[in-house]
Amino acid sequence: MSEKKNTRRLRLTGGDRIVAYVLLGLLVVTVAATVLNMLNLRLTAGEIYLFLPMIALLLLLGWGLSALWRRIKSKTARRVVGAVMVVAMALLLMLSLTYTSVFAGMNVPRKYAVVSENGHSLVVMRTLDTDEARIAERHAARLAADPDGDQNMTAEDFGYVYTAYAPAVMGLFYRPDTLIEGEVHIGYASNAELMVEWEDDVGHFFIKNPETGDAGEMRARG
Repeated sequence: MSEKKNTRRLRLTGGDRIVAYVLLGLLVVTVAATVLNMLNLRLTAGEIYLFLPMIALLLLLGWGLSALWRRIKSKTARRVVGAVMVVAMALLLMLSLTYTSVFAGMNVPRKYAVVSENGHSLVVMRTLDTDEARIAERHAARLAADPDGDQNMTAEDFGYVYTAYAPAVMGLFYRPDTLIEGEVHIGYASNAELMVEWEDDVGHFFIKNPETGDAGEMRARG
């Protein structure tokens, strides 16, 4: 007598197949963005570098929980466990999006403006200025002007750091190596203006009417 061995192949159907394709797509996009970054092409929407892996991890977690839920035989238990899983995933998604957005807003440069002249363009990026010395300087100046103001640190005590680069690929990317030198710091509540003058293909950025804590200049090649 010969023994027949039944082999079971892993087959994805329905929702599992869709999730697998979405995860594969996220992986491909993440790898492509990483490779382009290594090739001196960085996304102007830098928060995407954080959101892509976060979404993939949440999707993978939800997929795993779904697989466990489908193994439950009792209908009552399935309802209870399913409801708990949905609430837990909704809370986790909300918290993840909130904290990732806050972290990105504080640490990841974002597109601020595009300046152009004579066929040359530069994209201006900005991020939160966390330099303690400049924050303390603005804080002291604010209290000197308004002794009855809030003694704690407020939004007015913070500022932004500006840098400029040559845009690439329809403005979706920029080239980090086109910043020749420098950076500009301007306070959140400052009335100063970020100005640019062109020297052939080089944009020279400086501050007009700087206030306390405002400083710096930069040059970038368009």
